[in-house]
Amino acid sequence: MTHRSNLPFIVLVPALFATTVVDGAAAQAAAESLAAQVDQVFAQWDKPDSPGCTCAVMRDGEVVLWMIVPLVLVIIQLQFHYGYRGLEPGDVALVKVTFNGDAPPDPSDVSLEVDPGIEVESPLLWIPSLREADWRIAVTQPGEHEVRIRIGGEVYSKRVKVSDDIVRRTPVRPSAGFVDQLVYPVERPLPKNSPVESITVTYPEAAVGFLFWDMHWIIVFFITSIV
Repeated sequence: MTHRSNLPFIVLVPALFATTVVDGAAAQAAAESLAAQVDQVFAQWDKPDSPGCTCAVMRDGEVVLWMIVPLVLVIIQLQFHYGYRGLEPGDVALVKVTFNGDAPPDPSDVSLEVDPGIEVESPLLWIPSLREADWRIAVTQPGEHEVRIRIGGEVYSKRVKVSDDIVRRTPVRPSAGFVDQLVYPVERPLPKNSPVESITVTYPEAAVGFLFWDMHWIIVFFITSIV
Protein backbone atom coordinates (compact mmCIF):
# COMPACT_ATOMS: atom_id res chain seq x y z
CA MET A 1 0.00 0.00 0.00
CA THR A 2 1.28 3.45 -0.89
CA HIS A 3 0.29 6.93 0.19
CA ARG A 4 0.39 10.16 -1.81
CA SER A 5 2.22 13.14 -0.43
CA ASN A 6 3.37 16.53 -1.72
CA LEU A 7 7.09 17.14 -1.97
CA PRO A 8 8.88 20.50 -1.78
CA PHE A 9 11.33 18.85 -4.14
CA ILE A 10 14.95 19.74 -4.57
CA VAL A 11 14.87 23.15 -2.91
CA LEU A 12 15.77 21.37 0.34
CA VAL A 13 19.06 20.12 -1.04
CA PRO A 14 21.39 23.08 -0.44
CA ALA A 15 20.32 23.46 3.19
CA LEU A 16 20.46 19.77 3.95
CA PHE A 17 24.00 19.51 2.59
CA ALA A 18 24.99 21.00 5.93
CA THR A 19 23.35 18.17 7.90
CA THR A 20 25.88 15.68 9.23
CA VAL A 21 25.24 12.42 11.02
CA VAL A 22 27.25 11.92 14.19
CA ASP A 23 26.77 10.14 17.45
CA GLY A 24 25.15 11.90 20.39
CA ALA A 25 21.96 13.57 21.55
CA ALA A 26 23.15 17.07 20.59
CA ALA A 27 23.65 16.08 16.94
CA GLN A 28 20.24 14.41 16.91
CA ALA A 29 18.54 17.54 18.24
CA ALA A 30 20.45 19.78 15.83
CA ALA A 31 19.41 17.67 12.84
CA GLU A 32 15.76 17.73 13.87
CA SER A 33 15.91 21.51 14.44
CA LEU A 34 17.52 22.09 11.04
CA ALA A 35 14.88 19.99 9.30
CA ALA A 36 12.11 21.96 11.00
CA GLN A 37 13.71 25.30 10.05
CA VAL A 38 14.14 24.24 6.43
CA ASP A 39 10.51 23.08 6.24
CA GLN A 40 9.38 26.46 7.60
CA VAL A 41 11.52 28.49 5.18
CA PHE A 42 10.26 26.59 2.14
CA ALA A 43 6.65 26.07 3.28
CA GLN A 44 5.30 28.45 0.63
CA TRP A 45 6.75 26.22 -2.10
CA ASP A 46 5.45 22.98 -0.56
CA LYS A 47 3.06 22.17 -3.41
CA PRO A 48 3.02 19.88 -6.46
CA ASP A 49 3.77 22.59 -9.05
CA SER A 50 6.83 24.00 -7.29
CA PRO A 51 9.90 24.43 -9.53
CA GLY A 52 13.06 22.47 -8.88
CA CYS A 53 16.77 23.18 -8.96
CA THR A 54 20.04 21.47 -8.23
CA CYS A 55 23.69 22.36 -7.89
CA ALA A 56 27.08 20.76 -8.40
CA VAL A 57 30.67 21.71 -7.67
CA MET A 58 32.89 21.57 -10.74
CA ARG A 59 36.63 21.87 -11.26
CA ASP A 60 38.15 22.18 -14.73
CA GLY A 61 34.78 21.39 -16.27
CA GLU A 62 34.22 18.20 -14.28
CA VAL A 63 31.92 17.50 -11.36
CA VAL A 64 33.88 16.87 -8.16
CA LEU A 65 33.07 13.28 -7.21
CA TRP A 66 33.42 13.85 -3.49
CA MET A 67 30.14 15.79 -3.66
CA ILE A 68 28.47 12.39 -3.94
CA VAL A 69 29.03 11.91 -0.21
CA PRO A 70 26.92 14.88 1.00
CA LEU A 71 24.37 14.11 -1.71
CA VAL A 72 23.95 10.60 -0.31
CA LEU A 73 23.50 12.07 3.18
CA VAL A 74 20.82 14.41 1.84
CA ILE A 75 19.01 11.52 0.14
CA ILE A 76 19.08 9.57 3.40
CA GLN A 77 17.50 12.52 5.23
CA LEU A 78 14.82 13.02 2.57
CA GLN A 79 13.97 9.32 2.61
CA PHE A 80 12.84 9.66 6.23
CA HIS A 81 10.54 12.56 5.29
CA TYR A 82 9.04 11.13 2.11
CA GLY A 83 9.92 7.45 1.85
CA TYR A 84 7.48 6.13 4.44
CA ARG A 85 3.95 7.07 5.37
CA GLY A 86 2.78 7.09 8.93
CA LEU A 87 0.60 4.29 10.17
CA GLU A 88 -3.11 5.03 10.43
CA PRO A 89 -5.77 3.65 12.80
CA GLY A 90 -6.74 0.25 11.47
CA ASP A 91 -3.30 -0.46 9.99
CA VAL A 92 -1.32 -3.56 10.90
CA ALA A 93 2.49 -3.69 11.11
CA LEU A 94 5.26 -5.97 12.29
CA VAL A 95 7.69 -5.32 15.12
CA LYS A 96 10.98 -7.10 14.43
CA VAL A 97 13.77 -7.37 16.98
CA THR A 98 17.19 -8.65 15.93
CA PHE A 99 19.64 -9.78 18.61
CA ASN A 100 23.43 -9.53 18.78
CA GLY A 101 25.92 -12.34 19.10
CA ASP A 102 25.73 -16.10 18.92
CA ALA A 103 23.81 -16.48 22.19
CA PRO A 104 20.55 -14.49 22.01
CA PRO A 105 18.36 -14.41 25.10
CA ASP A 106 15.92 -17.17 25.95
CA PRO A 107 12.62 -16.38 24.13
CA SER A 108 10.75 -16.90 27.38
CA ASP A 109 12.59 -13.83 28.76
CA VAL A 110 11.53 -11.60 25.85
CA SER A 111 8.22 -9.72 25.76
CA LEU A 112 6.62 -6.80 23.92
CA GLU A 113 4.89 -3.90 25.69
CA VAL A 114 2.91 -1.19 23.87
CA ASP A 115 1.32 2.18 24.58
CA PRO A 116 -2.45 2.71 24.56
CA GLY A 117 -3.34 3.18 20.90
CA ILE A 118 -1.50 0.02 19.84
CA GLU A 119 -2.58 -3.57 20.31
CA VAL A 120 -0.46 -6.71 20.10
CA GLU A 121 -2.25 -9.13 17.78
CA SER A 122 0.07 -12.13 17.80
CA PRO A 123 2.32 -13.98 20.24
CA LEU A 124 6.10 -13.84 19.84
CA LEU A 125 7.37 -15.57 16.71
CA TRP A 126 10.95 -16.72 17.33
CA ILE A 127 13.23 -17.27 14.30
CA PRO A 128 16.48 -18.82 15.63
CA SER A 129 18.33 -18.75 12.29
CA LEU A 130 17.90 -14.95 12.10
CA ARG A 131 18.21 -14.31 15.86
CA GLU A 132 14.92 -12.49 15.45
CA ALA A 133 11.70 -12.08 17.43
CA ASP A 134 8.56 -10.83 15.63
CA TRP A 135 5.12 -9.61 16.69
CA ARG A 136 2.14 -8.30 14.73
CA ILE A 137 0.63 -5.08 16.05
CA ALA A 138 -2.52 -3.13 15.15
CA VAL A 139 -2.89 0.63 15.43
CA THR A 140 -6.08 1.98 17.06
CA GLN A 141 -5.33 5.65 17.84
CA PRO A 142 -3.35 8.46 16.16
CA GLY A 143 -0.34 10.02 17.86
CA GLU A 144 3.27 9.21 18.65
CA HIS A 145 3.51 5.93 20.53
CA GLU A 146 6.19 3.54 21.71
CA VAL A 147 6.73 -0.17 21.59
CA ARG A 148 9.04 -1.58 24.26
CA ILE A 149 11.06 -4.78 24.21
CA ARG A 150 11.57 -6.20 27.68
CA ILE A 151 14.41 -8.65 28.20
CA GLY A 152 14.54 -9.66 31.82
CA GLY A 153 14.96 -6.37 33.67
CA GLU A 154 16.08 -4.35 30.62
CA VAL A 155 13.76 -2.36 28.34
CA TYR A 156 14.49 -1.07 24.80
CA SER A 157 11.99 1.17 23.02
CA LYS A 158 11.10 2.25 19.49
CA ARG A 159 8.87 5.15 18.42
CA VAL A 160 5.77 4.51 16.28
CA LYS A 161 4.25 7.53 14.50
CA VAL A 162 0.56 7.25 13.68
CA SER A 163 -0.06 10.28 11.48
CA ASP A 164 -0.28 11.18 7.79
CA ASP A 165 1.78 14.35 8.31
CA ILE A 166 5.10 14.68 6.48
CA VAL A 167 7.55 14.28 9.35
CA ARG A 168 10.78 12.41 9.86
CA ARG A 169 10.04 8.77 10.60
CA THR A 170 12.27 5.74 10.45
CA PRO A 171 11.44 2.04 10.40
CA VAL A 172 14.61 1.14 12.32
CA ARG A 173 16.17 2.04 15.64
CA PRO A 174 19.78 1.03 14.88
CA SER A 175 22.72 -0.34 16.79
CA ALA A 176 25.52 1.91 18.04
CA GLY A 177 27.66 1.05 14.99
CA PHE A 178 28.74 4.02 12.85
CA VAL A 179 27.34 2.68 9.58
CA ASP A 180 23.99 1.80 11.14
CA GLN A 181 23.71 5.31 12.60
CA LEU A 182 24.66 6.80 9.22
CA VAL A 183 21.91 4.89 7.42
CA TYR A 184 19.27 5.30 10.17
CA PRO A 185 20.04 8.60 11.94
CA VAL A 186 16.55 9.59 13.10
CA GLU A 187 16.34 7.80 16.45
CA ARG A 188 19.05 7.44 19.06
CA PRO A 189 21.05 4.24 18.63
CA LEU A 190 20.65 1.35 21.01
CA PRO A 191 23.21 1.15 23.83
CA LYS A 192 26.58 -0.27 22.81
CA ASN A 193 26.36 -3.29 25.10
CA SER A 194 22.72 -4.01 24.35
CA PRO A 195 21.76 -7.58 23.40
CA VAL A 196 19.43 -5.96 20.84
CA GLU A 197 20.97 -5.16 17.45
CA SER A 198 17.96 -3.35 15.97
CA ILE A 199 14.23 -2.76 16.42
CA THR A 200 12.15 -2.41 13.25
CA VAL A 201 8.56 -1.30 12.69
CA THR A 202 7.35 -1.95 9.15
CA TYR A 203 6.01 1.39 7.93
CA PRO A 204 4.29 1.27 4.52
CA GLU A 205 6.08 2.90 1.61
CA ALA A 206 4.88 6.33 0.53
CA ALA A 207 4.30 7.58 -3.00
CA VAL A 208 4.43 11.10 -4.38
CA GLY A 209 1.70 12.30 -6.72
CA PHE A 210 3.50 13.73 -9.76
CA LEU A 211 1.58 14.71 -12.90
CA PHE A 212 -0.79 11.75 -13.40
CA TRP A 213 1.19 9.05 -11.59
CA ASP A 214 2.12 7.96 -8.10
CA MET A 215 5.82 7.23 -7.85
CA HIS A 216 8.71 6.97 -5.40
CA TRP A 217 9.91 10.38 -4.24
CA ILE A 218 13.47 9.80 -5.47
CA ILE A 219 12.21 9.49 -9.05
CA VAL A 220 10.48 12.87 -8.71
CA PHE A 221 13.66 14.20 -7.07
CA PHE A 222 15.81 13.40 -10.12
CA ILE A 223 13.16 14.39 -12.68
CA THR A 224 12.76 17.84 -11.16
CA SER A 225 16.54 18.18 -10.84
CA ILE A 226 17.04 18.01 -14.59
CA VAL A 227 13.93 19.87 -15.79
